[in-house]
Amino acid sequence: SPSLSPPLSHPPLFLHPLSHPSLSLFLQVKVYAIKHDMHSLRHLVRMCKALLENASLYLEKYLHYLLPSMITCAVTRQPCMRPEVEDQWTFRQEAAKLVALMSR
Repeated sequence: SPSLSPPLSHPPLFLHPLSHPSLSLFLQVKVYAIKHDMHSLRHLVRMCKALLENASLYLEKYLHYLLPSMITCAVTRQPCMRPEVEDQWTFRQEAAKLVALMSR
């Protein structure tokens, strides 16, 4: 009887790797679109961290999208609208740690 499962050379669509360029480009575009919303930027930094820490993803070819975005988060003049209230230094430190991680 013929097998209904696909051959190993063609895994089901849900097993295909994520589109690395799309995710990387998404992060880049969003960082520049929401420059002064530190709450949303913090989520993007954490998303980038999760992508970088995922051993099943090969992101080296897409670092040129991720690195400028994280540098922007680390050194931007004003990452939030209320710097006297929001903890911008912890946010900057998280982004800078990712820059260091990507530089290895």
